[in-house]
Amino acid sequence: MPSQRNSEAGPSKKPRLHENHRDPSADVTLISNDNVELKASSFYLSRVSKFFEDAFNLPLPSSGTGKCRDPICLDFSQETISIFLDMVLIPKPYLKKYIEDIKSFEKLKNLLLLVEFILCDDNLITSILNAIKSIGEKEPMNLLKFAEERNDISMAQQAISSLYTVIPKHNEYVSDAASNARRTQTLKSLADKWEKIKLDFSKLSPEYQSELFIMTLLRCHTRNAPSRSSTSIGSNFNQDDWASIGNSFDPSKHMKSKIPQIKSDGHYIESPDFDFDIIPTGRRRHGRG
Repeated sequence: MPSQRNSEAGPSKKPRLHENHRDPSADVTLISNDNVELKASSFYLSRVSKFFEDAFNLPLPSSGTGKCRDPICLDFSQETISIFLDMVLIPKPYLKKYIEDIKSFEKLKNLLLLVEFILCDDNLITSILNAIKSIGEKEPMNLLKFAEERNDISMAQQAISSLYTVIPKHNEYVSDAASNARRTQTLKSLADKWEKIKLDFSKLSPEYQSELFIMTLLRCHTRNAPSRSSTSIGSNFNQDDWASIGNSFDPSKHMKSKIPQIKSDGHYIESPDFDFDIIPTGRRRHGRG
């Protein structure tokens, strides 16, 4: 995002030149929030971004030696801006492959925030979103937190439906016959997994935490019907269980409206023995502009 340096903080440190994006013939200078200067072409930038297209249509300021553009400060890291500048040079037939080859959830997330801010083409934004959702199947807690930040219920539902990929399974626990060394190693690995899940869960808002916890309890209620065996929370859930929880997840709706969506043995659960009045209705959240 465009930013201005605080003149009251004293003279700012001169930005260092990026190791790759440093072409002296480039007519645009971008300054990252970690004080790196990146050179770019106004032709390529205006071709993919409405923000830059409009900015470059403004009259150039005059200077003693001719005309030049002022540097544009963006509130994004040099890494994110560099990925974007590489991307704008990719021919369209190879653009999707380039995006899919970015195997970092954090890098894709920051790239999406940048291209949305500078008003890039909807097709480009959709390609990055799809890549984020694809990686999110293996990093569902990261996807869930990002969905909450964007107030994107559909993305949140997809993230929860993919929790089966990270929740330790019941068959991961070792038997009594296992050696002490193997038992110790396995239990430590499981403990680390649960600590990571607990940490990620704590980063969610109270609304998301409450919704996910209660929907999980309700799923346990349906699985603990007389015809089903007892189920511990999470560790014995399969892909269908998490898909059911994900499909019903929506903190903006009252819990009563979600009960008919939860099935047990092919039948709808009309009203479990539960006092819904003690469950606060989720508050609607506004997306970030």
